[in-house]
Amino acid sequence: MWQYQSPGGELRQGATALAPAAAGGLMVASGRGEEFYINPSSNGMRWRSGLLYKLDAQHQVEWEVEFDEPFPDISFNRLNKLIRVSDGSGYVAAGHLAMEYPDTSAKDINGWIVKVSEQGDSLWSRYLRFFTQSPDWTLMHFLYDIKETADGGFVMVGQAEDFEAGWQGQQGWIIKVDQHGCLVPGCHLISGAAESAAAGPRLLLFPNPADDLLNVFLNDPGLPQRSGAAFRILDMQGRRLADYSAGRLEEATHIIPVQGLPGGMYVLQYADKQEVLWSGQFVKR
Repeated sequence: MWQYQSPGGELRQGATALAPAAAGGLMVASGRGEEFYINPSSNGMRWRSGLLYKLDAQHQVEWEVEFDEPFPDISFNRLNKLIRVSDGSGYVAAGHLAMEYPDTSAKDINGWIVKVSEQGDSLWSRYLRFFTQSPDWTLMHFLYDIKETADGGFVMVGQAEDFEAGWQGQQGWIIKVDQHGCLVPGCHLISGAAESAAAGPRLLLFPNPADDLLNVFLNDPGLPQRSGAAFRILDMQGRRLADYSAGRLEEATHIIPVQGLPGGMYVLQYADKQEVLWSGQFVKR
């Protein structure tokens, strides 16, 4: 019998999930915080980083990987479930990333999936944003569990909350991605590419034609510096039908509801307050 306690003074979050590792080791999901000033007598804590670390058979830390987004208003990130991938390629964890927006009541809590290799290399990190129609939006979506599927992908469960919908706003959320963590096929081919902001945004749409939801993968290194970046849906006469904030993440998959649209052809624009940055068409069945 044994016990392990993470070292003091490292601002580690409690362990949230375990998975068996090779040679009798264990993988642990956790997080790391940072203190912030409140007043002369007290500080607060922001849990801003996801943390995965491996304990060897002697319960010593063999390696660790920290997932951190460089935004000051990230408040409570958490990896809730961790699994070992059956092909030996590494470990995948699911949870959520929480962001607040200065000078507004808007919040943005996104589904979050990460993967590391058996050797402790960070392989990918994916964010999933599921929209409501609220103009002063509050996106609160959480992933609590993850399983590997027969095709090598992953299925996750959690909850999606829309406070504009009243008591019906809390719903179960089930989402399936491929082996690369992509809800939009091919997202891994442009994900994390070393492009400058001057190269402009890149977007992928799936499915197209769409029934209820249109998934939009966005990679835009310039997004954190943009003002009012948003997705717009227009009809073929150029009338704007809906707007959805693009948030602040340079790279994420945005899940846009289109079930209320009549069947036909539409235009999706990605724009900021200055210009239209990207435009493409999709079909609503």
